[in-house]
Amino acid sequence: MGAMKKAGLSRRKLLALGSAAGALGIAGMDPVRQFLGSLVQGMISKARRQEMSAAGGPPARNYLQINLYGSPSRWLFDNPLRPFDGETLIPCPGVINRFTQLDAQAPHRSRAEYADVKVAGVNMPYLWNFNVPRAGGGERPLAPLLDNMLIIRGCDMGLDGHPGNSARLVSPVVGGTSFTSLIADRARTPIPALSVGRTPANRAYRSERGVGVVDIPPEDPDYAAFLLEAFLGDQEQSFRAQKDVDRSITAALDELRAYTLSNNAGAEILFNERDRAEKLIRQGLSNLGGTYAGLVAKYSDLISRGTGTGPIPGVTDQVIPGAAFPCSVPGQARALDALASHHFSDHIICDADLRRVFEAPAMRHMAQHFAIAEFTLAQGLSSSILVAPPKEMGSIYHDVTFARAARLQDIETRFDAASNQTYFTLKKNPVKLQTQIDYDSHTIGSYVNLVSCSLFYRAFGACLLELTDRLKALTLEGQPLFDNTVVHVATEFERVPRDNGATSDHNFKAHMTSVYSGIIKQPTVIGNIYSGTPAPGPYQGTTGVAAPIEGFPGGIVNQNVISSTLSELAGVRPLVPRAHSLVKVENGRVVAQVAAAKNIEGSPGNEKA
Repeated sequence: MGAMKKAGLSRRKLLALGSAAGALGIAGMDPVRQFLGSLVQGMISKARRQEMSAAGGPPARNYLQINLYGSPSRWLFDNPLRPFDGETLIPCPGVINRFTQLDAQAPHRSRAEYADVKVAGVNMPYLWNFNVPRAGGGERPLAPLLDNMLIIRGCDMGLDGHPGNSARLVSPVVGGTSFTSLIADRARTPIPALSVGRTPANRAYRSERGVGVVDIPPEDPDYAAFLLEAFLGDQEQSFRAQKDVDRSITAALDELRAYTLSNNAGAEILFNERDRAEKLIRQGLSNLGGTYAGLVAKYSDLISRGTGTGPIPGVTDQVIPGAAFPCSVPGQARALDALASHHFSDHIICDADLRRVFEAPAMRHMAQHFAIAEFTLAQGLSSSILVAPPKEMGSIYHDVTFARAARLQDIETRFDAASNQTYFTLKKNPVKLQTQIDYDSHTIGSYVNLVSCSLFYRAFGACLLELTDRLKALTLEGQPLFDNTVVHVATEFERVPRDNGATSDHNFKAHMTSVYSGIIKQPTVIGNIYSGTPAPGPYQGTTGVAAPIEGFPGGIVNQNVISSTLSELAGVRPLVPRAHSLVKVENGRVVAQVAAAKNIEGSPGNEKA
């Protein structure tokens, strides 16, 4: 009951903000009448699309983009740098996902590495070796996500910068038609498109047919409730006055009946769905029951347990000491270089145990992102959904407190030539640092990044696994809903650590994409990368930099290729026709059109013949 209630809410918001209010002559009417009028227009639009779809082929698959704007390091989760045995992997300082040595006496001498684990024949990043929380209690392996997973590595985005590349995740030609609108144009759902977030990807929505998008304020405490409450307006006006509600419902149903008796497109389809429409309208105004709240609670619990319980061996199963003073390193060095692993935003972190910092992190918005995605997909409310951070940069954790953080300006450096040692002491005591940890890790040292991202991705993976399981359990026109859905985890690019490991920069030549759908029947990893070189420099070690794919038109994968591949998966036309898809959908099954992923020796400008 509560679920269907919000179904109507969403339709109302989309269409009342768009052209529907004017089309039905409901602009300026009371909130309930606006809601019902736009709901009716949603039904009519849906019927029209169904008729067009019947003539022009099946509707597009549902598309959900989970956008992590800011680009957290994906080598910790879904970017396998050595997916198959026999491929060369050269270690890169800062590209790490587990500790190999934690030195309590000299924490800056601790060691970490990139490690992988074989899952279903693929060498996935180290985290895939462990369980994640299960909805309702207990734990489960992360590995089943691979069963329906496509990984595309080694994409050269062609330009640097967050905003431009974020927009390209939706519209490969910035300012042009968006992929999200193509899905909306072919949708059979009452809400063609739904958007949460204020990133360039959200703003890139452009429809050739003028189909609108529902924009839910990302900071709203209840996304589903917002869709109705926006119509309430004046607090003195109550939509619960049953007499007014019944009167409005009757008027709305009259609109539906009138259309079903016409000769307009979709009238016959709408006539056959009239009973369902009436039920939907009445339930849409019945109550704000607990269905959506229950989904938020479920995902909040997965996030809480994913970040806070069950140590990850090699990551959070022992004390992770912060930097200690005084200390020394061989040779002549700056504090930032020598203590880079514990760096954070012009400070060196000195907490006794870094794990304590993340015991109760505030991870806002993510539970609602997954809840609104499951809610709208399960109820058949929208086919094009994009959830993204609430501002121009996402955060992994809010309200983080480092108890002891030494400011770089308070670290005294002394080099002793006789012993060839550099000594570091503090001129002032460490301070308390209250902050947040962003997806964009420009100012985050490799050890802080390792711990925060490992916990984040364990929680994220648990939520993703729960969502895909729910989609598998539901049906759409006799098929699993998951077979008719494409889930896309998106960031602007991968990252590349600086030589000293203190921070990481943009690796726009190493964008990667992961996609989940029921039409993907086995783990699939495609896209070549350079193995890099052991010498210091911008391409030291294996960081995911794009390398050519033999026999593939154009050689290097770029954002146009990614877009065409998503179009093939979703069943819509490519936005850049000349860009070839990396896969083909044949008889409801994804078939790769290129060889499995390889690591190519060398680096850009230094390729070996």
